[in-house]
Amino acid sequence: MPNNQTHNAPLQDNEKMQKFFSCQPYFVQESIMQTGVGASSETELHQCAENLTKKNYNQE
Repeated sequence: MPNNQTHNAPLQDNEKMQKFFSCQPYFVQESIMQTGVGASSETELHQCAENLTKKNYNQE
């Protein structure tokens, strides 16, 4: 099983990505951390958060 800290290194190293991540709803943050999604750029992080948010709203 991959180490989430290593897998999420770009998030830890990029202040803009950290700021965006911290502004996301809790369920988005948890989903990203638990699944180990490796967003290596701001664009990937935005897409991941957007997809998670869309899925949540479609379930309601």
